[in-house]
Amino acid sequence: MLAARQLEEVVYQRREPECELLFEVVADNLETFLARTRTDEHELPASVEAELRR
Repeated sequence: MLAARQLEEVVYQRREPECELLFEVVADNLETFLARTRTDEHELPASVEAELRR
């Protein structure tokens, strides 16, 4: 019963990815990354590129 009570007390807290180093690295280098991954044989799916841009 204690576990159920603990679950009720959990409150969602949004992560702040914009405050993380990985976010900054991706943002600073996104265009270079996208350009280097585009070839005649391969391209990232549009949904992946859209998510990275968001």
